[in-house]
Amino acid sequence: MLDWLKSLFGDRAPSDEDEDSPVVRLCNAIFVGAIKKGATEIRLRATDTSFDIHYVIDGVSQVEMSPPVRIKSPIFARVREMARMGPGDDQGTITLILHGKDQAVGLRVTAPAVELLILHFFDVDHRDHLDANEV
Repeated sequence: MLDWLKSLFGDRAPSDEDEDSPVVRLCNAIFVGAIKKGATEIRLRATDTSFDIHYVIDGVSQVEMSPPVRIKSPIFARVREMARMGPGDDQGTITLILHGKDQAVGLRVTAPAVELLILHFFDVDHRDHLDANEV
């Protein structure tokens, strides 16, 4: 997995300035991977020395990937931005349109701690959400 992340980021500083940026592509890969594996939650957990992305499948949390700690802040910022969470907010919602499908999923995002984001999947009708993100 680290080779894939290295090829994604290379020597570029992580950024989410455009839709083709490494941060956006990694976030999309996290979301799509969780959907394909049937996860009910995604947990982004960080410390000063580690950053782990967990998928909860059948009630069991398993580490899916451990990206470099240096990309923790841009990933957290991207998810918080997608969920329209301000600096003091601890909850938000993301709606994702599945590419090429007439289907949408929602993610309820909570931030119970500074270094933890929990994204819980729920069903939505994407026609009600014109500002949804396509993945």
